[in-house]
Amino acid sequence: ELKDLGVSVPMQDRLGVVSGWHVIGPFPWNLTDPFSKVWPPESQQQVEETYTVENLRLSWKEFVTQDEQIVQSFGELAPQDKDCIVFARTTIVCDTDQSVQLRAAAVGRLEVRINGQTIIPGEADWPQLKYDQLQKSVKLRAGKNQLLVKLGAMRTMTAPYAPLPPAQFCLRIVDDAGRGIRFAHLR
Repeated sequence: ELKDLGVSVPMQDRLGVVSGWHVIGPFPWNLTDPFSKVWPPESQQQVEETYTVENLRLSWKEFVTQDEQIVQSFGELAPQDKDCIVFARTTIVCDTDQSVQLRAAAVGRLEVRINGQTIIPGEADWPQLKYDQLQKSVKLRAGKNQLLVKLGAMRTMTAPYAPLPPAQFCLRIVDDAGRGIRFAHLR
């Protein structure tokens, strides 16, 4: 109704959706391999770096979720016929130290790190996207905070005919009441 009246309601900001990323993938993986295997994007801090994996040259790409969308879908990085791992990285800038809630949802296996600390350990397989599947209280520091998402795209679990791409997630940063918090983003 507000849109019909010409009032702009930025849904992503209102919900606290982190929507600007650098992404890279696919890295080979299947459900029998340990998800904990460390890939170069987990230890490297620069998005200018490139990697060669299975004769593919992988480089970071800028990815911005379209206006009004709240789910990051990296289906183009995840082959439709096999499981794999994709990464997303961004930087959030805070004016002060603050406690916030990190709310996450995914199709696949999701690991989230903030400033190198694992917040969501990537132990659960999620075949369906249900908003705010996980809620964690976290502390962000004043200045730059690095977010790294490791997403296991599980085509074998969601099946080749599944309506949803296998590499989707939604990450929100909110206050205790679930209201989005605005930050400066430095992809």
